[in-house]
Amino acid sequence: MNKFVLEFYNCLCNEHNDNYFSVSKPNYIHIEMELIEEDFNIFQNGVKKNSSDKENFQNALYHCFSYSGNEIDCKLFVNLYAKFDIITMELVNMLESSKISYDTHMWNYFDNIKRILDQDVINKLYQILDFMLINIEFARFSFVVRLLAQLAQVLVISLFEVHENISNVIENLSSDHDYIDKLDKNYIFQYLLNLTKEPHQLIKSFKAHIYAISSA
Repeated sequence: MNKFVLEFYNCLCNEHNDNYFSVSKPNYIHIEMELIEEDFNIFQNGVKKNSSDKENFQNALYHCFSYSGNEIDCKLFVNLYAKFDIITMELVNMLESSKISYDTHMWNYFDNIKRILDQDVINKLYQILDFMLINIEFARFSFVVRLLAQLAQVLVISLFEVHENISNVIENLSSDHDYIDKLDKNYIFQYLLNLTKEPHQLIKSFKAHIYAISSA
C-alpha cells in the first residue's frame, strides 16, 4: 500500500502532465476510490508516511481537479478530497466550479465532515448558495444546505446563523426570480431543524417545495 500511495501522490504532483492518466500508467484514482470504499484509514495512514502531510495530498488533488476536463474524474477528486473530513477553501471551490451531480452516493464521502478550516470557508458556502438558487440548481443547493446543517449539528456553526444566511440569500435574489419570494422562511427553518434527523426524506421534501413554488 505505501508504495502505491507514493506513486499515486507523485503522479498527482506531476505539474507537467495535466492529463496524468495514460495508457501506460495504472488508473490510480479509480483504484484508490475502490480502496477507500474498503477502508479509508489504511489509505490515510499511507498518505501520512509518504508525503509531508495530508495538506500536500489535498493540494495535489485540487491541482489535478483544476486541470481535469473529465467530469467523472472531477467527481472522484472531490470525493477523495472530502474524505479528509475538513472543509477548506479548496474543497468549497471544487464544489462551486464543478458541474457534477450531487447524489446520495457522493454524500457518503461528506457525511463525516465535522471540521472547517476557518470562518471564510463558511462565508464562501453562503455565497455559492446564492448562485445555485439563482440558477435553479436545487440538488446542489440542498447538498450544501445539508452540509451546513451537519456542521450546525456538531456545533461548528450556529443553526440560527445558517437560517439567517439562507434567508438573506433568498431576500437578495433578483426580482426576476419572483417565485423565490414565495419561499416560507418558517418552512426553511423547520427544514434545517429536521435535516439532522431524516436528511434524505427532508431534502426531497424541500426540493419538492421549491419546485411547486417555481411552477406555480
